[in-house]
Amino acid sequence: MDKYRLLGHKDEILEMVKKAPVVDLGEIWQTLPSSRVIYKIKKIEVLTDALIFHCAEDFNLDATYPVYLRINFRNLIFKLLPEDFQTFKATLVCSYPKKAKAIEARSKERTKFPKRADLYLILRPVSGDTAIDIKVALIDVSDVGLGIKVNNLNLDFFRRNRLFRVISVNGVNHVELAMFEVRHISQKEQKSYISIGLLGDIPLSDEFFNILREELKKNPRK
Repeated sequence: MDKYRLLGHKDEILEMVKKAPVVDLGEIWQTLPSSRVIYKIKKIEVLTDALIFHCAEDFNLDATYPVYLRINFRNLIFKLLPEDFQTFKATLVCSYPKKAKAIEARSKERTKFPKRADLYLILRPVSGDTAIDIKVALIDVSDVGLGIKVNNLNLDFFRRNRLFRVISVNGVNHVELAMFEVRHISQKEQKSYISIGLLGDIPLSDEFFNILREELKKNPRK
């Protein structure tokens, strides 16, 4: 299970809000006795004393119930009481939350796999000019990052597409919540492959690491 910690400082919450990804920023929801309404966040404005959230559709909220916001950076979540926010059409304005919670970061130590570990991922672009999934070899992994290897013929693909989601691990269907951004590309001379570093916007899930462990048992390291 991912471990959460409470945040009680405005500056720390502010910095996390600023690190929301370029797309799929998060969501706003309200849970009522008979329903749960969810609004996708499309844009965030950070002001000196307030936050402004723009959504894809007009709000239809019950003014007597609180709302909850989740930002896609370390799964930052906070609660707003009715007196803490105002809405107009598809815009919600609120003061900075006094408290929030976010996933506690794990150690950043990387785990490197041997060349014949036979681990691979299917990545799906969420930005760029294509919707084509791509299969990549996994060479190392950390709390929030992935090291992958692909044929050098795919260099232009990763230059055009910068954001990805993991949708499969060694053939096991698994959609990882984290969104990964290309941070560096290493192309060595006289090599048929390129190494790419991907950084996630939130820590990788325990389920992801569990799948890797099970796959390594099936294919012992050589």
